[in-house]
Amino acid sequence: MTNENKVEIRCGCFRGSIEEFERKVKETHAGTIYEKQYKAIINLIKIKFGIDG
Repeated sequence: MTNENKVEIRCGCFRGSIEEFERKVKETHAGTIYEKQYKAIINLIKIKFGIDG
């Protein structure tokens, strides 16, 4: 969580918001098993922190 009470993702060389991470996953891993895995993790994070979408 950031000082602004937002979720920040750090994964490898990526650092940014969950929305930015979703876009990057789609851009980088579209159509692969990694996209499915990252999407599952993103959904879990959204549930944990009560993020809509």
